[in-house]
Amino acid sequence: MELLVAIVEAFGIFVSSILGPSKKKINKNISILKKYDWFNKIYENQEYRKLIDENKPTRHLIGTMNISKASKNQDKMDKFKERLLKKLNEQKSLTH
Repeated sequence: MELLVAIVEAFGIFVSSILGPSKKKINKNISILKKYDWFNKIYENQEYRKLIDENKPTRHLIGTMNISKASKNQDKMDKFKERLLKKLNEQKSLTH
């Protein structure tokens, strides 16, 4: 029985890695990020907000980041902020 549980869990992890983060995970991360002034400044920009709310590559980046862990490490949070801004600017240029 334990082996079956382990197999099912491993399969679940495998499938989720292929499909990407869930909408729930992405929205949870966005909620956590809204506690940060730097994120709110980005989110106030209407173009960036639309990308955060609707753009698949941007949402994927937000959903795959372990925000809880990064929130405990300023260097990781700074790197995530850089990656997010880079992704937002890339996607912004693709939509124009």
